[in-house]
Amino acid sequence: MSLKKFYRDLALAKTTSFGHVSSIRRGELEDGIAFTYSDESMNVVFDMELVIRDVTEYTKGATFMLVTSYGGSGKTDVSENLQALSEQIPAQGTVCEILAFLSDSLATALTTHCDDGDISQTSDFDEASFMDEDYADGWDDPLTATDEQNNHNIRLADNNNGPAPGNIVNSGLAELKSALYKAKAARLIIGLLPAEPQQFPRFISLAIRVSVLGLPSDVLEAWGLKSGEYLVLLIHFANGYPSLARYQALPEKQLDVQFRFGKCAAPKPSQKAASQAFFGTGETRQSSTTSENPKSSEDDMIDPSAFLANHMSAPINRQLNQSLHTLLRLRRGYRTSWGTAHELLRRLQTDPDDDIQPMDVGEEAIISPDAPEALKVDYALDDEDQVSIPLVAMQFALRQLVRCTESCVACQESMGEGLGSGCLKPYVCEKPLCLYQYLSLGFGPSIEHEIINNPLVVDFLVSLLYSAVMTARIREVPLALAVKVPNVNKAARGAVVRVNETFTSVRVPFGNEIWKARVRTGQLFLVADTQKSESQSPHPGTPQRRAPAIHAGPHVVHTDGINIEPAVEVAVCRADSDAATGSIHMTRLSGTFTVAPAATSSIRSRVQEFHLSKEPGWNSALVLDFDDTLLSLSDDDQRASLALLMTCIPPVREMRDWLLKNPERALSEWDRVDRSLVVLLTWIIASNRSHLVPDQQIPDQGARPNPQTTHKFTHGDQGVPGYLRFRFLQGAPGKESQFEKAAQHVNAKGSTKFPTIFAWHGSPMGNWHSIIRTGLDFSTISHGRAYGNGIYLSPHMGTSNTYSRDHPGGSRPRLYTMPQDWSNAELSPLSAISLCEVVNRKKEFVSTTPHYVVNRIDWVQCRYLYVEYGQAVTKAINEWIVAQKKQPFKGYVPQASSTQLLDAHEYGDAEHADELTSEEISYDDWSGDDLELLGPDSATECPYQGETKPQGSAPTLSTERRLTPYVPGTLDLSSIPKLPEPSWAASSSQALKVLSREVKDLHRIQSTMHFCELGWSVNMEAIDNLFRWIVELHSFDTSLPLGRDMIRLGVTSIVLEVRFGAGFPMSPPFVRVVRPRFLPFSRGGGGHVTMGGAICSELLTNSGWLPTLSMEKVLLQVRLGLCELDPAARLDLSMQGMDYNISEAVEAYKRAAAAHGWQIPAEMQEMTLSWR
Repeated sequence: MSLKKFYRDLALAKTTSFGHVSSIRRGELEDGIAFTYSDESMNVVFDMELVIRDVTEYTKGATFMLVTSYGGSGKTDVSENLQALSEQIPAQGTVCEILAFLSDSLATALTTHCDDGDISQTSDFDEASFMDEDYADGWDDPLTATDEQNNHNIRLADNNNGPAPGNIVNSGLAELKSALYKAKAARLIIGLLPAEPQQFPRFISLAIRVSVLGLPSDVLEAWGLKSGEYLVLLIHFANGYPSLARYQALPEKQLDVQFRFGKCAAPKPSQKAASQAFFGTGETRQSSTTSENPKSSEDDMIDPSAFLANHMSAPINRQLNQSLHTLLRLRRGYRTSWGTAHELLRRLQTDPDDDIQPMDVGEEAIISPDAPEALKVDYALDDEDQVSIPLVAMQFALRQLVRCTESCVACQESMGEGLGSGCLKPYVCEKPLCLYQYLSLGFGPSIEHEIINNPLVVDFLVSLLYSAVMTARIREVPLALAVKVPNVNKAARGAVVRVNETFTSVRVPFGNEIWKARVRTGQLFLVADTQKSESQSPHPGTPQRRAPAIHAGPHVVHTDGINIEPAVEVAVCRADSDAATGSIHMTRLSGTFTVAPAATSSIRSRVQEFHLSKEPGWNSALVLDFDDTLLSLSDDDQRASLALLMTCIPPVREMRDWLLKNPERALSEWDRVDRSLVVLLTWIIASNRSHLVPDQQIPDQGARPNPQTTHKFTHGDQGVPGYLRFRFLQGAPGKESQFEKAAQHVNAKGSTKFPTIFAWHGSPMGNWHSIIRTGLDFSTISHGRAYGNGIYLSPHMGTSNTYSRDHPGGSRPRLYTMPQDWSNAELSPLSAISLCEVVNRKKEFVSTTPHYVVNRIDWVQCRYLYVEYGQAVTKAINEWIVAQKKQPFKGYVPQASSTQLLDAHEYGDAEHADELTSEEISYDDWSGDDLELLGPDSATECPYQGETKPQGSAPTLSTERRLTPYVPGTLDLSSIPKLPEPSWAASSSQALKVLSREVKDLHRIQSTMHFCELGWSVNMEAIDNLFRWIVELHSFDTSLPLGRDMIRLGVTSIVLEVRFGAGFPMSPPFVRVVRPRFLPFSRGGGGHVTMGGAICSELLTNSGWLPTLSMEKVLLQVRLGLCELDPAARLDLSMQGMDYNISEAVEAYKRAAAAHGWQIPAEMQEMTLSWR
């Protein structure tokens, strides 16, 4: 119970105040507590971590260790007190008691410490502590110079060396201003936090719209990015803006210049979000990780000023904070590229005495060939006094993001032709240390996020690995994973016990007290029952006794001289109590399996040594600990042990339900999963290099055909009965461009008007684990190569479906007899077949009859994956499948009408389509830029100073935005019925007070900003009822479908009505559109406007409302919803001139809330239909 109690106490501590201790959270180390210590009187703010050396001793006599990355000087030096303080922590204290003790003790230590004037050098928390001992050796950084480290020992707050972060002196303000103006000239959006005139900001934000980078839409989807979002780099200068020489001389683990890279719905995050990113709970979490019903973006309304992590935030932040200054020094010193600088850094880390020779720059795009011209300039090689550190850092971050699949995310070594090359998602190289860092340092995806938001994909991935293991088709067993497994071949290490017939309780006989004392709650072990099978089917081939010859009828087994011994039955169990209570109660996590003959004999011999007497209801058994690694086993036993471990992974549905009920907890905190299970599951999810999205729901079971007649499927987009369709994307971001170029070559030659064709690829289930990780290739021969080397495809689904059946591809693991398929699977996949698009250069194929054989991997792109599911699958799985709305395409893929992918039927019907056009990239000119607050730059223009000049003249920042026209004060308020003051107005003092403050805040904002910058307007003079406002949303971008509709109809604003109840701000307001009418969702509309005009947002219900939200943010949220493109808000051209009424708005609001499971405010009736 110690572990459970520890996490319960930690959860309680998060809600408790401890004076100087705040931001309490789980530490980065296992069984650790991280927190922030702050003391305003001392100008001290720093993070610490408390590690419990043995959590099983929690409240019983535990020992502790304190660590921190902060090293102050003089009276703020805490490093000398850590060891003594660690020893003084109450050994039997709870988390709350320990934190209260540390809060008081640190305050006393800092107050009474004698300042001797020396700078105390405190080592940062070593990354090697995250690693296994096998991989931690030699991880020190040889580049850290002692002199530089002493000269630039950095702190976030120090009385003698500058004020706390919130009050930084204006050191280098002029240099910062020049650097930021240069970044602005490169088309980056600059934000200052806080935005105060002529003051050095605490944080700086640089942003760029995602769409500007020119990445394909499928890549953005796979990376969790939207074209309308912004990539944001936050910067915190702890000691003013440094010179380039000072910045390049910083040690590796510096705190002088700190970065956070992520994404945001708005071009500038809030100051609270920025502060949280640097001083809060560490890395910002992925969005929607706890959404109980994750749907499309129309249901996902988040704070637009929130700063969120993207898929590369963790590794990029690490490089920015620990390596960028060194890489910049190497780049400038040897005039080389970023890629070469990474290679030089790796060489120096390996051998500090390496004689590095100057290297050529080489041909390398600064970010990517599709990046904006303004960012193709190599600003890192400018003259020393012209280098803009923020601009260089943003270029570097964007480069690492766009090219994340080209190099190992841990060591940055080029992937070459190895495991991760040419894939859609980033991964690591083949070095065990890199894999360990990828999983342990949070470089990979969050398993909690994936289980909640993509449960069906997780279920499918586990099934694929299990199938690969059981059919010996797995190409790479993850030997570097720190997972523990039992070894039944070492029976002498096991403990002899008695187990009941249901595997729920164990009794430890005399003689095994040492093992008994080691048992802890939550521990896994393998229980081998040697008596349960004696009366059941024997294990053939095991010598026991010689049976007489029996010759009988056809149903009698002939056993002439065959030796038979009953099999040993094993199961994986988890201890639910320690041995101090006598019997050990346990839960069986797996099914029961039998053991191979050789292991059976050794297990029986071990048990017989104890001569246990028979006892009714109890059998003699052997218990084996999970104490071996995969490296210690033979190849066959490795696969068997991996499969055994996978049988213990709980069903994905149960894991998801637990995470939804415990949104702030990690999966590793659930008592159903062991650490080894979490590590294995993390690797399964993280090593998936493809993008799989189920886009078709399972129909009624009655529609399922006979699996043997798969060639009689219907055609079109209705799907294939009995198969679940996934959108299946593979390949690095540049592979699609290579594919398109190859297809364009076909058009250029004029040999055919069909540049691509579609074909099927079928492969046994055991192969798909490798295919989704490394892509289609022909490195392994599964069915012979009768028609040459290459990828085999067929224009007929029935043909490829034959090859998707499991043919003998290797022996099953012999150590245990386990089922062929993962028993906890929800989908229960039987086979899989991919629909691929292929460049139509048949003359260059290896073969075209009877199959297509293509030896050019870049000519084949997977588009869909059809997975045949088991008979037991029900429609309940459809709740996991997000219904994807069909988007109108601006073009089509031309195909010959004779194409018959589904054998007797054509796959699709020819339809007229517009010519394919490419969208014009629009650049933001954010008029709300804060940069002018620092004062004008020394020059009226900021010319390009980069090493590589862009083609043509330098772009200038546009001062005109194409917005819908709007003139304030032109709305005819008399056309909107007035309402009297509500009956609760006089008695709702809190609501009146808050609403009065909100009106003042909105008036102040409108007085200081141009109405075009705001995008909303409230006529303050017309407010005669604080509980009911009329708001206009206006100045929409004309490139939006909504903006074009407004211009076409002459609409200048979207008129909203906002009503407040007596419970405001504890209950949300009611927001609806008055005019114009919008196209409803059922007819392809969007913008979060319901059929009755009410705004459909969880934010405006009890489920999502926060009393701390300002009305400015609410209005901005509603406006952002109208600007979304998936699906886009459109005006109903046939219903113009008709206003929405309150009755239809309320009914539509209630329907939307019920459909999403949102809670409606109790006062909805009185503040809408019963207003009086």
